[in-house]
Amino acid sequence: MKRMWACSGILAFVVLVASAFSAAQSEQVLYSFTSADDTPGGVIFDNQGNLYGTTYQGGASGDGTVFKLTPISRGGWRYKQIYSFKVGSDGVRPYGGVVVSPTGIVYGTTWLGGIGTNQCFSNFPGCGTVFELSPNADGSYAHTVIYTFLGPPTDGGASQGPL
Repeated sequence: MKRMWACSGILAFVVLVASAFSAAQSEQVLYSFTSADDTPGGVIFDNQGNLYGTTYQGGASGDGTVFKLTPISRGGWRYKQIYSFKVGSDGVRPYGGVVVSPTGIVYGTTWLGGIGTNQCFSNFPGCGTVFELSPNADGSYAHTVIYTFLGPPTDGGASQGPL
């Protein structure tokens, strides 16, 4: 009987502690995107506390962007679009989010685009890319396509998952 009461007491303590932690949490909007933008790939922090992500749409041609949110010392976040995809060889619609190396190089994939001649979906040429965005000294980023998917049956394409 003592064992049952002890187990009940431990369970009650765990539930109370868990309730206290969940009650203390709050949500804060860091940045609001327009209705044309969408962030299906999620976001990721780098080792400096910056937040990176992708938008499936938006940017200069409406084919997606890579963005960076930088914390401001007095509070808040500064938004910067670090790349805007064009319809073509650079890729189209970055679905899967990005990863960031310790040196600040950003890697990701696009759903379509690239130099392939297959049309995996829609009217976009190509079946997607793997890209790299390398930071320049002036704060801009240099875009490089690391790999272009050629589509079935060669190597697949239309990547939508995270790296």
